[in-house]
Amino acid sequence: MLNNTIEINTNTSEMQILDENWFDVNEKSIDEPILIPRTFELNEADMIHDENSDSDSEFDDFESEYDENFDNDTESDIRVEQNKPKKLTPCVLIDKIDGKIQRCKNMDSFRNFRGNGCSKHSTWGLLGKSIKVACNGQHKCPALEECNPICKSVSEDNKNSRYICSECYELEGGHFHVKPGKGKLSTTCTEQKYHDHDIKKNLEIVARWIFYVKDNKNEEYQKKVLGIFLPSYFHFLNENYHVDNFHENPLQSNELNDTSSNHLLIPILLKLPTLFMVRTLTRLNKIPIYLDEKELEEKDFEKIGKIAGDKLWQSYKHLKENQTYLRSPTCITEYIDAFPKFLKIFFEKMLLQLESKKIFRSNRKNKSQNKPLKQSNPQEINKTISFLLSVLIGYAFPYFDLWLPVVLSSLCRRPKLISSLHALLTKCFIIGHTNRHERQLEKTRMQSIDPTKRLRSGNDIFNLAVIDNIDFKEASFGFGNIYDVTRETSHATLRMVFQSTLPILVNEIPEPIKELNVNTQLFGMTQGMNIMQSKIDYAFEKLLDFQKSTDENISYNKDLDVDTIEKEILTRCDFGCLIPPSNVVILTPTGSLNDDNEIFRATQMYKEEFSLNDDGYLDICADEAIFRRLIKSRTRWEKIRPILGQWHTSREMLGVLLTIFSSYGIFHLAAAIGVRFLDKLQAVVDNRSTRRVLELIWVAVGIAIHIYAKKKNISIENISTEPTDNNNVCVKAWYFYYKYFAMWKSHLIGIRIGNYELQHDSLTAFAPLFPAAGKNNYTTSVAHFLSILKKYPNLEKKLKHCASINLTRKGHYLAYDEALEVHGVGYVKQNIIGNVINQENLNLQIKATQEEKERIDILLNEFLDPYNYNRKDP
Repeated sequence: MLNNTIEINTNTSEMQILDENWFDVNEKSIDEPILIPRTFELNEADMIHDENSDSDSEFDDFESEYDENFDNDTESDIRVEQNKPKKLTPCVLIDKIDGKIQRCKNMDSFRNFRGNGCSKHSTWGLLGKSIKVACNGQHKCPALEECNPICKSVSEDNKNSRYICSECYELEGGHFHVKPGKGKLSTTCTEQKYHDHDIKKNLEIVARWIFYVKDNKNEEYQKKVLGIFLPSYFHFLNENYHVDNFHENPLQSNELNDTSSNHLLIPILLKLPTLFMVRTLTRLNKIPIYLDEKELEEKDFEKIGKIAGDKLWQSYKHLKENQTYLRSPTCITEYIDAFPKFLKIFFEKMLLQLESKKIFRSNRKNKSQNKPLKQSNPQEINKTISFLLSVLIGYAFPYFDLWLPVVLSSLCRRPKLISSLHALLTKCFIIGHTNRHERQLEKTRMQSIDPTKRLRSGNDIFNLAVIDNIDFKEASFGFGNIYDVTRETSHATLRMVFQSTLPILVNEIPEPIKELNVNTQLFGMTQGMNIMQSKIDYAFEKLLDFQKSTDENISYNKDLDVDTIEKEILTRCDFGCLIPPSNVVILTPTGSLNDDNEIFRATQMYKEEFSLNDDGYLDICADEAIFRRLIKSRTRWEKIRPILGQWHTSREMLGVLLTIFSSYGIFHLAAAIGVRFLDKLQAVVDNRSTRRVLELIWVAVGIAIHIYAKKKNISIENISTEPTDNNNVCVKAWYFYYKYFAMWKSHLIGIRIGNYELQHDSLTAFAPLFPAAGKNNYTTSVAHFLSILKKYPNLEKKLKHCASINLTRKGHYLAYDEALEVHGVGYVKQNIIGNVINQENLNLQIKATQEEKERIDILLNEFLDPYNYNRKDP
């Protein structure tokens, strides 16, 4: 061996290859017994030895070591009893497994060592670390052999050995001995030239290691590597360089001339290490120098994405050539084959890799449970591949009319096939689970929802409870109710709360109460209503713009309609509800409202949800029918303060006007402007249509009244006080219609602009007309409502700040009960699913409607254009 040596500092991080701590592996279980040797039992009495027979052992070439213990002339029978190891330590080699660098951990592919005769093959020391491999791999393969100082044979008694499984041994450059068979000569891996390119492969590993150092972020590490590598590199650049002339490098940097005691002298290798040694040492140092081991960085994926995008854009010609198969294929395989090959291969390999990982994990569990093992199904993967390819091509070339997107568009227009669409999307893994499983998850979610968590609390929060009936009818037969079967219905009490943040404290305790007596005025014209009536009169006069000619003829503006007059009136009114939008919460429903006990139960639920004490009041709004039941419930809990719903009251006021003026020809006027179904008009079946008809009549009457007063040169208020004769009876009758409808119009305007005084004054003025029209129930309910407002001044104070629900744009606010219909009844019916006839399911659905809708809204708001999807609740 030459005396030329190179002095290397083993303390530097880049020279871990020479350090004693080079192997960074877990040695916690290294002292445990790994392999149990086979037991040989010899029965000399029955030994029969056939000299002409071939050995069944793969180790027949070196079994002669054992023959010295037996008499060759004595026939014997050998029974080999094999005890399979119950616990093996994992293989020590490190590789890229499951996408990350880690130990092999293989515990199944060890080949048992056999007897003392194999011990000389089994244990080697690589740079001081004990390595064990199966002796069959060392029989004739030179993967592990004496190569000082890299590899040395060590004692088998070393307990700190690391074991390499058979699979890793072959992958890293080793070869097992293969029995040639009868009449054939045994050939070695060297004779078969398996190791001819080992030197080039070793150089390739060194070259890749240099690139690994280049990409390392530790600059000091790079400097030290160069300090050691460059002197040798410069020597090799000399054309007259010879090995015999190699001497210690005089150009070493000061950093490498450290004179500490940790220097290690390594002689120049006279014998090169094998590929297995180099690869094993590289693996154990966790150096990712192989292409499959390199962890791709973000910039690598960015580059791959740009290349794939350019290639996809350039594949238009290919798509054109296969246009027939892309638009009308005969099968899914033909459809996929028509796409660019590079995209198909990319997704196919990626999905197959994922599929194999999933199947491996599933089969490992199935095997332990003795269940059938799963197999990969490429046809199922093709469904997902076709969807992904269609998305990419559709994005790049949106007008290509691909088969899958076009058919899906047609399928979306067929509600009866929604289950098939769901199943298709599930197959493509667009939907996470089946419809049946979604029903189970939905029920679990709904049961866990607590709507009271959506409630706000604070001294400035005004809780306005609103209740109403909500009913559902059983779905008809899919093709029409051809059997004329009676459909079942279900009912529930929809409970809601509108929480408004007021600029005042709302929890004043105790609240002041006014005592009512016979002198308390509840009905009749008020000063506020008189002022509003004057504003309406002025609006007509201004828009009519009367002009008198020299001959005393009157001319006026004829270009005006309902909307024009309403806009002019609004300019003279004060807007209210100048607070943030209310918080709407749909609470847990109760039973049918036809039972007084259910009404009272609903109020007690509100009391518990609002955390009301004994002095707290429950302000609850409802239509007239429920309002009367709430009045009854006050005998059981006097803290209930019912509020009569403005929207239902406004509707009933229209019915009062129709009843009063039915004998004055109002239906003839309605028929003259095109109304066909007068019975439905009288019943106020459609509130909006009835309102529009009466508004048109009101505008016509108002114009006629103002023209009459102008011609008579009298004030419009004096029409009712004129002496009655045959000429003005009709005018007086319709003047009252003009005046009464102005009260209704003022009430509606007060709702839309959130003006409490306008609502209160118009209802107070209109109230005496309810008994005149025979509306006894409303007469009583309005009297109770107005008395409650008089009795509790703090309630009036709160209502002045939130006279309506301001969830819509300014000037289009909703009444309390109207907001319940829109944001409660309508909202629930639009979003409820499942069996609504089942009462338990119906209650769960109503309680969870808001939570479920918001889950979907988040998705739709993010993906859909705001012009196509309203971000706010309906």
